[in-house]
Amino acid sequence: MYAQLHARRCDDSGSQFSAEKRSVFLFKENIHIMRGTSRTDYMGAVQYAVTEWWSEVANLGIRPDMLYSRNVQRRKDIKHFIKMAWWNNVLLGCAIEKCPDFYFTSCIYGGGGNVVDANIYEVGSTVQWLRAYL
Repeated sequence: MYAQLHARRCDDSGSQFSAEKRSVFLFKENIHIMRGTSRTDYMGAVQYAVTEWWSEVANLGIRPDMLYSRNVQRRKDIKHFIKMAWWNNVLLGCAIEKCPDFYFTSCIYGGGGNVVDANIYEVGSTVQWLRAYL
């Protein structure tokens, strides 16, 4: 619902939710603006947004142990990836709006995250994880 409310505003100036409101409701938000609405459709715009957020870690790197240290906390260049990848996100809501000159994508994540000296996610093989949780 929050993602949809934000996307419908077509306000490309940033998050409509104050840091105080986000901390009270325990959610994190990623927004993405894709200029040029004739280049794609809704699905293409949201795929591009998520791919761009996820690629931050591939392009810019992070600690191999995925520890969210003070140094990582200060980095603004991987903040979208961290919001999306946090291991105990249990809520997700995304919305996309075709605005006059751009597509606006908002994704809201809820649960945990951004805890200094905690792991963004546990590094290990997929097989180990599947055996433990299935």
